[in-house]
Amino acid sequence: MKIYPSLIIVLVLGLCLGCATAPIRWVSTPEYPDMDYDRAWQIIVSTITEDFEIDVIEKDSGYLMTAWKTVSMTGKEFLSDWNNAGVKVICKVEKRDPFKLKIKLQRGNTQDGTWVAKSG
Repeated sequence: MKIYPSLIIVLVLGLCLGCATAPIRWVSTPEYPDMDYDRAWQIIVSTITEDFEIDVIEKDSGYLMTAWKTVSMTGKEFLSDWNNAGVKVICKVEKRDPFKLKIKLQRGNTQDGTWVAKSG
């Protein structure tokens, strides 16, 4: 079961990239030729639901998106008069065999009570 440690590394990397000022981008895991799709999907869902609530989940298409989670604001966000800061995770299965996952962390804020993703 080699996917679990790599998934955690990718999630942490995604969190770090999402909090920086760099543009939001997709990060891919390595390929896992010995990982069954159903088992990999179970690990992904289990790992992400430890810290996030799921908003959209489509196992057949390999798509998962979390709900927004409120986090602390950066100094720049505070100075930009953000009401709230939040993050959400989006996962897409890039390949089933060998298994490969793309993951992205979006950062955003609330505007008029609705979450809006931060651009660039």
